[in-house]
Amino acid sequence: MNSLGYCLSILLLMPFPDKAGDILPQGTLPAASVLQGWSVITGLPIAHEHPVIGNTPVRVLNPLRIASENRRLLETVLNQSGLYVKPVGDIRQPRAYWVTHQPLAEPPRPKPVMRVVHLQHLEPEEGIRILRAEADRKEKNLDLLDRYSNFVASPRTRSIVMTCASNERLRHYLKILESSDQRPPVNDEGPALKVWKARYLRAAILEQLLSDRWDDRGGQPIRVVVNEPTNSLLIRIPRHLWPEAEKLLQELDQRENF
Repeated sequence: MNSLGYCLSILLLMPFPDKAGDILPQGTLPAASVLQGWSVITGLPIAHEHPVIGNTPVRVLNPLRIASENRRLLETVLNQSGLYVKPVGDIRQPRAYWVTHQPLAEPPRPKPVMRVVHLQHLEPEEGIRILRAEADRKEKNLDLLDRYSNFVASPRTRSIVMTCASNERLRHYLKILESSDQRPPVNDEGPALKVWKARYLRAAILEQLLSDRWDDRGGQPIRVVVNEPTNSLLIRIPRHLWPEAEKLLQELDQRENF
C-alpha cells in the first residue's frame, strides 16, 4: 500500500480531534487530521490551497496532545511534512488559516476597491450604521479567503470611506447609501415658531383676542408669548395649523379693532 492509501485508511479509522485534550497518535497521519488539531487549538477554521492537500502524509513522532502550549510543536510537525499555515486577515487577529505547500506563499485575497462618498443629507455615523447592517446580512457567509467590506466615517468632511472586495459589492453599497442620503420629508405635524408683528393693535391685546378665539375654536392648543419691545407675538404652533392662525390674526389685527 502506498503512503497516500495508508493515510486514507488511517483517516477512515481514527476520529478527528474535536476538543482540547484530544491526542494525535504516533505515526503517519493524514494532514486533514493534524490540521483539525490546529483548528481546535486556534479556534479558527482552515482553508486549503487545493482540495487534496488534506491527504498529505504527516509524520507524528510521539503522541501529541491538542493544547495551546503544543501549538508550536504542532506547527513544526506540519512544517517538517511540507505544510505551512498562514493567517488570513490581520496577523494579530486572523479570522482563519490557509494551508499551503509553499513556505513563502501568501493567502490569495481579492484586491480591494475604495471609494469616498460625500453625503448631502445623511449624517456619516448614520450612514455607517445603515451600511454595516446591510454588510452583516450580505456578507455573513463569506468564503474564508474573501474580504469583509469596511466603512469609515469622516464627520469633518461629511463623507464615508468605503472599501470593498469587488466592484459589484461596492456598487451594491453605493446604491444603498444613495437611497438613504435623501432630504428628510417635512414634518407637517411638528411644531413651528412663528412671529407676528402687530400692525394696529398692541401685542398684549392681540394676544388676548387670539387666545380667546383659538380657545373657542377648540382642538390643539398653541402657545403665544408677547414681545412688548417689538410689539409682536411669538407663536409656537403645529406647522400644519399655522395657515389657520395666520388668517385669524389678519382678521383680528385690523384698524377697526384698535
